[in-house]
Amino acid sequence: MDEIELVGDHYELGRQYGQILDDVGFAPEPLSTEKREFVRDCEPAVEEHTPYLREELRGLADAGDWDLERIEAMPLALGYEAGCSVIAVSGEHTVDGNPRFGRNYDFFESFGDFSELYRTRPPDHLASVGCSDHWVGRHDGINEAGVAIGHTFVPNDGSEPGIMFGLAARAVLDTCRTVDDAVSFLERIPHARNTNFLVADAAGDIASIEASPEAVATTRPTNGFGAVTNHFQSESMLEYERREERTESSETRLENLDGWFDTQRDGFDTADVQRVLTDPENGVCSCADGNEDDPILTLWSWAVTPGGTPSMLAKGSPTDVGYESVDL
Repeated sequence: MDEIELVGDHYELGRQYGQILDDVGFAPEPLSTEKREFVRDCEPAVEEHTPYLREELRGLADAGDWDLERIEAMPLALGYEAGCSVIAVSGEHTVDGNPRFGRNYDFFESFGDFSELYRTRPPDHLASVGCSDHWVGRHDGINEAGVAIGHTFVPNDGSEPGIMFGLAARAVLDTCRTVDDAVSFLERIPHARNTNFLVADAAGDIASIEASPEAVATTRPTNGFGAVTNHFQSESMLEYERREERTESSETRLENLDGWFDTQRDGFDTADVQRVLTDPENGVCSCADGNEDDPILTLWSWAVTPGGTPSMLAKGSPTDVGYESVDL
């Protein structure tokens, strides 16, 4: 996993990363007419709700003298179906009174080559550290205010013009100081496709935001524990999920996480979070069975203390590599 540090206003952040891409000979892929039209349909929402991220995309395109819509197509029109699991535990259940947040990113093994750890330090927004396999958007991360976020895919009927999950997560990291801020933003924006977001902050607040192009439902756990996998849990959201495509592993992983919390309940520490994220049998780690050409694996894993230390990251499957401390 490469580490990228970007400093400056958002246009400059994009220009710096665009220069990195240009130096290695990157060239954006041509767009089909359908995808170009979808990008154009999404642009007004991105411009309205996250104009600074559109500036970052402009800087990236300008760095390589590339067509802006080709650059925008990656974060605006993502079309993949990942796995993933996210958990949060409030301070009332931890050894030191500080909350914990954990997240496994599960996707095709071949995409491990594109995994990058980004540190961004814009002067007019919050600094953050997070991971992604595409530019500008983030799959997860934590910012200097102690807000941590991760998302998971939920089966759907396709995408609608709006803001894709990676840009939504990045905007939370850039602008939100509390869970309340994140909930307000994620409830306000138009979502491009079905996504679960789990957000936690330094005060120990936790919220699950289940989002679709049609509706958004927010749940705040009353027991100090939140977990999301790859299906909606709110009754009001089930009609928007393609339930016949729900994988058994999503329900199994959620059951494992609930059981992990119920069994221990109090005294959690960072090592406990790491253990459940690493365990393929009683936890949530996705491991290759050796029979698929491109299996879905846990490509990286976070065990974070929002608002404190340590933030621990396994830069690969946690069954293969150890967690290491990551600073902001």
